[in-house]
Amino acid sequence: MTALSTGGMFLLGLLLALHPFTRAIDYPLALASALPASLVYGVAGALSRSETVGAQLRSGFVLVIAGIAAFCVPPAAASLVSEHACEPSTGLLFVALGPLSSALVAFACGMFLGRVVVRRWLAVTLFCVLLLGSLAVPVAEFFFTPMVRFYGTFFGMYHGAVYDKAVFVETPYLFLRLWNLAGVAALLLLTVKSKIENRRWKIENLPAWGVSAVWVALALASPWLGFTGSTSRLLDKMSGKLESPRFVLHFAAGGRAEQIADLTLKELDYQAGRLDKLFSLPRESDRIDVFLYEDARHKGALMGAGATSVAKPWLRQLHVHTHSMGDPLLTHELAHVMLGALSPSALKLPASFGFVPLAGVMEGAAVGAERGGGLLTTHQWARAMRDIGRAPDMEDILTGAGFWTRSAPLAYTASGSFVSFLLERFGPECFARLYGGAGFDEAYGSSIGELLGEWNAFLDSVVVAPEDLDLAEFVFSRPPVFRKVCPFAGGRCLEEAVLELEQGNSIPVIRLARKAANLTGHDFRLGLKFVRLLYAAGQPGEGLDLLEWVSETGQAQGAGQARGTAPATGGQAFRDEALLAEADGLWLSGEPDDAIEIYARLASTPAARRLDPGLSFRLALASEEAPLAILATSAHTLAEGERLASDLGLRTSDSLSPAARIRIAFTMAGYRSLFPKAISILKSDLPALGDDLPQIAWHAQFLLARLCAAEGRLDEARNTLARLVPRTPAEQESIAAWVGRIGR
Repeated sequence: MTALSTGGMFLLGLLLALHPFTRAIDYPLALASALPASLVYGVAGALSRSETVGAQLRSGFVLVIAGIAAFCVPPAAASLVSEHACEPSTGLLFVALGPLSSALVAFACGMFLGRVVVRRWLAVTLFCVLLLGSLAVPVAEFFFTPMVRFYGTFFGMYHGAVYDKAVFVETPYLFLRLWNLAGVAALLLLTVKSKIENRRWKIENLPAWGVSAVWVALALASPWLGFTGSTSRLLDKMSGKLESPRFVLHFAAGGRAEQIADLTLKELDYQAGRLDKLFSLPRESDRIDVFLYEDARHKGALMGAGATSVAKPWLRQLHVHTHSMGDPLLTHELAHVMLGALSPSALKLPASFGFVPLAGVMEGAAVGAERGGGLLTTHQWARAMRDIGRAPDMEDILTGAGFWTRSAPLAYTASGSFVSFLLERFGPECFARLYGGAGFDEAYGSSIGELLGEWNAFLDSVVVAPEDLDLAEFVFSRPPVFRKVCPFAGGRCLEEAVLELEQGNSIPVIRLARKAANLTGHDFRLGLKFVRLLYAAGQPGEGLDLLEWVSETGQAQGAGQARGTAPATGGQAFRDEALLAEADGLWLSGEPDDAIEIYARLASTPAARRLDPGLSFRLALASEEAPLAILATSAHTLAEGERLASDLGLRTSDSLSPAARIRIAFTMAGYRSLFPKAISILKSDLPALGDDLPQIAWHAQFLLARLCAAEGRLDEARNTLARLVPRTPAEQESIAAWVGRIGR
């Protein structure tokens, strides 16, 4: 038994070590192995025999430890060879709480069944039924509650949102294992202190019942302890509510989301009407529940998904934490829910065989529903993606599992452009048949290959600038999450750094940044986030030192560079981002002349269009006082930004330049209570800009229109939009989206 189970676990570890996602000892490996380990050791427990319970338990403990140790050897060796050891301490904690704990509980359950059931085959069968039955709990939570993070005795923890960057051992996980410990203790006491006579239990003492009572109490309290899902608990935490004929908006009473709730409800009502027309949707009587969270951390704590927004069409729910006016993300998630009216599947999604979601069609429709807000249109992104040689296999994305094997920017953008093309070319009726389960041939009368050929011919007519190709390389160069080794280690380091800074401790940030760089193969984007984090903590000198190290060792590396030069490789967009971060650090450090030199250099390149209006603001304000440097570079926390903008906004127009006051208004636009003051500043200072700062003037005018619309000053918003002249297709799309909201 020992050789068989240990050898099997070793082979499992060897198999998982072959894939990058599960190569290191970390959360993905623990998740993938917990259920197989439970099956192996549950069966072993049911088949084991010993005179005493103690001896059987000791042998089982040794058996499980040996097997899990053997299982960890191949991933550990692969990690060391590939220099991706992740975080051994955190990884071992995931293994201890995942496959190790699950295997020990499984062995105890199997041992108990083996002692109370005479026939071994029946004990094994009963354990397999128990294991499969335990999965009914997370399945029920998925279908009937808002949760996307699940905990289970035999699989450990599934963190929920694939695209969240960090996964931690959360407190509910510990409560789950405490509950499991109480259950195992109760089983052992029942086994030791009880015997079977005439098929009836005779209990010799009360400890077993006491521990059983603890187990039952923990189970009943599990929704509040967090290891089972509960809609009522979420509604208790999100007690604020606004309603319209089509929506019920939930939020935390007294929080920041409450300030923006009325605007969010108006946006939802507008987008619902637009989506009705875009997809020719039938009107459904049930209202949609929208949960608006304070931030990603708040959402992660309450329903499992942190930075990732989630829709559950079969529950008619969406969960978001965006507080921006007109954010396309809200439309994206709403489209998922409303398009459920077209699908007969249980999940209200396009599906093969009625239950396998077609991610490419589903996400393509949601991306196709978005309008405005980007530097390029969806079709321009798709053309640029194709031109730089990163276009994915579209048939695999649309009809198979290829969507999940590609990076999110590639998969979402390509499918979004294709679905938008289908809607524009053939109308919503054909797409409704496709979303309802028909194949491409049945829905459109053409094969998917023929439709893709027409789409590519259409993309030939889409115009992209040469600098857009470099930007596309920057956006689409990320590897897919399932192809990363240690995919969550860098995000964990970043989140730990944020928590340290919230406590006023900036010292560990550089250590965590270097650790993250080593764990992620020197991810340049992640390194820049750490640099910006130090700037926000008021440590620009340390941020510049870190930036120099990141530039030398990261994806965009170049040894021995002096300040004022960009990293030598990694694409022009990488170099532009590094230069901008360096100039910001110099300005924040009290060296505005050096900063202005770099800003001016960037302004003379094609990157200026992508970096504006921020770059124009920096050039205009770099010679002014320090608080403006903090605002212009966004080197502040949420609360500090509100305080600074409010204080500076009280200054008279004589003490600050028009550009400075307009930049203050841009910061104010992030806080609902400051909207009226921001409108006042923009209306008074925009005329004073003249023709000297056209980039700032254009974006300020667009912001003024959006703020007036938010405050219900619709005539002013219409007049302001009418004066805006779009310079790119993306700007034209954004203006059209706001004209649609306001009405002509």
